[in-house]
Amino acid sequence: GHETKQSVGDYEPYFWLHDIYLATSLDDPLCDAYFGSQFSRTRGQGMSYGGYEKNRLYLNRGGTGFAEVGWLLGVALDEDSRNVVADDLDGDGRMDLIVTTFEAWPEVKQTLRIFRNEMASTGNWLTFRLRQTSAADNPVGACVTLRHGVRADKRWIVTGDSHRSQHAPVVHFGLGGETAVDEVEVRYAGGLVRRFESPAINRVHTLSGLGTDLDSR
Repeated sequence: GHETKQSVGDYEPYFWLHDIYLATSLDDPLCDAYFGSQFSRTRGQGMSYGGYEKNRLYLNRGGTGFAEVGWLLGVALDEDSRNVVADDLDGDGRMDLIVTTFEAWPEVKQTLRIFRNEMASTGNWLTFRLRQTSAADNPVGACVTLRHGVRADKRWIVTGDSHRSQHAPVVHFGLGGETAVDEVEVRYAGGLVRRFESPAINRVHTLSGLGTDLDSR
């Protein structure tokens, strides 16, 4: 509510209604002093702003639903977590997690945690990293389309998909049991379109709008 200036919620549970609360983002020294003193008092007693709620990780059950597996996979942190980014840090086709946590008691500290994905791989994959070489191939807003058979899977490069975090200009495709793809197309926000035929699977490909080949590893 503070940054957006408004929030919608049930502020009076007795009536089961949604109310709109309007606020301002302007600094108020009196309010800052009050909340600062209250936070120091409650957190000094070991209280958590987030209520020690454990983080959750939902596993896709083949399109039939999701299972919550955060505790089983060791990522159910109960510290206040502020940022999360998923990326294949080691290029093995399995998405890793990067999380920051914030603690105010018994001392103020922020921690960066990296969870390496070591689950057994059961399918093929493709990853594309977009490298900017000019104004024409700025990756922000680009749409990457992977065509294989009658399917066309799309991914977009965006910058606002995680709270106070920004993913790298990378798209990841899971292929399951498919062993080849026909083409990858990159359509940049400025209108430039690049196509690359039959990229090798199980690779991380780096591409730019002005290049003619894929830089793979």
